[in-house]
Amino acid sequence: MRGAGVAWPASDPIAAGAFFYGDFARGRHAENGRLVGWPGGWTQARSGAAIEERANGDVLSKAAGSLRTADHSGGSRALLLEGAATNLLPDGAMSASSNATVSALPQVSVFPTPTRIIAGALTVPWQGAITSNASFTAGTTYTATVYVLTDAPYFQITFGSAAFATQWATVDTVNGSILNSKDCVAAVRKLGEVFAVTISVAANSTAAAPIAVAFSVGSAIRLPQAPVAAGTEMTVLAVDIEVGAGTSLKMPGVTRAADGFSRPPPDQSGGLWVFWEGMLPAVTGGYDRFFHFDDGTSDERAYLFHRAATGQLELDIYHSGVIVAQIGLVRALGLHRRVAVRLQTDKVALVLDGSTIGTDTSVTVGNYTTFNLAAGNSGAAQPPQLFTSKCWIAPADAFSIADMEVLTA
Repeated sequence: MRGAGVAWPASDPIAAGAFFYGDFARGRHAENGRLVGWPGGWTQARSGAAIEERANGDVLSKAAGSLRTADHSGGSRALLLEGAATNLLPDGAMSASSNATVSALPQVSVFPTPTRIIAGALTVPWQGAITSNASFTAGTTYTATVYVLTDAPYFQITFGSAAFATQWATVDTVNGSILNSKDCVAAVRKLGEVFAVTISVAANSTAAAPIAVAFSVGSAIRLPQAPVAAGTEMTVLAVDIEVGAGTSLKMPGVTRAADGFSRPPPDQSGGLWVFWEGMLPAVTGGYDRFFHFDDGTSDERAYLFHRAATGQLELDIYHSGVIVAQIGLVRALGLHRRVAVRLQTDKVALVLDGSTIGTDTSVTVGNYTTFNLAAGNSGAAQPPQLFTSKCWIAPADAFSIADMEVLTA
């Protein structure tokens, strides 16, 4: 019963009855109905530092193995798990283009090489700066992450034409949104006064090319404004480029190691319900995991993942090395989701956003030794990013399918 003076988790019947309960949005964790300190029974593994963004504008470097949280477009604070990545532009140097003035600034927070761009006389409409070249391969998708401070009403980020067909995205700084774009997937998030922009695009040619950042390009279609006034400033705090699609954060250096997040699962003799809430931002790979159970091999495993080829959110179960169940439905990514999975012999079920996607009454569920978020056995199929707001596991007989339809709605 919920009541005044009753402390959490006893005040929450679900948390009180779960084998473990992680509310990452609120920073609350319980094990077998008792409040525990972080990380409880979880094991965190990341071999190096990583960056954490906060809505108030703080951008922090977190030590190896430490938890990171982030806001996502579903409106919730969540545990952030990222895959390994390499920055193809580690020097961060930029040079002037046209008649803008460019100067290097001292390190700001976690940004080691900021660049200030000052607009010059208005005789040349293009006002901006370009990075040094990075090497791109035709047909490969890349994501640029650019952090910008400016009082200009718009600015634009463009991929160099040597490797790309001049793909670009324009940021509306007044509304904090993407105004327009060409042949790319772009998003912007506001961190205090900083605009963090990500653009994913496929290279057309194998070549070396820069990234350009400008606040005037002389095109009413691309930037609907008169040329900025002489003396207008923009500070580019960082430009990172990595292989792959989706959203990313600044690198702590040239590389970022993968996040690992796992724990032993509870007793499975009576079956389990697994509840997960959060978001996978975009189609980022072939088989991106939400969560994964296994016995240390490929013989006994069960995992919820997104199959990029079909667009399905899918549950697969293997027993004695053979797949025995597949339940899925096409679902768009980039949305906040609630999903529940019942792992119980002859009573498997997948419930998503208030609806039962499927059941299987002829499945043998094995015994698992590890439960991972965002990755499979040995880190396989880890998405570049996964946001988990809440995750808990409870006995299978504690909830009916109808209960889970209500809890996931």
